[in-house]
Amino acid sequence: MGKLSISFAILTLILCALVGSVAGSLLHRVFGLVFLDISLTGEPLTVAKDFYLIKSLEVTVTPAAILGLLAGGWLLYKKGKN
Repeated sequence: MGKLSISFAILTLILCALVGSVAGSLLHRVFGLVFLDISLTGEPLTVAKDFYLIKSLEVTVTPAAILGLLAGGWLLYKKGKN
């Protein structure tokens, strides 16, 4: 991963986790795959409170988000290898 900047890698991993969460939620709604949309941390993790216009920013970790992180890491690995 010598060719990639650290900011690009962090942004890619965050966006892949977001895409994984959305895909897991859609698969739960459409096909009933409940295990992709279960919260791994009993309650949402509070990232920020009263941050300018944002009242509260909470993050929920799901198995689908972890799968998205793994897919993003694999894509970064493949891109850095070329």
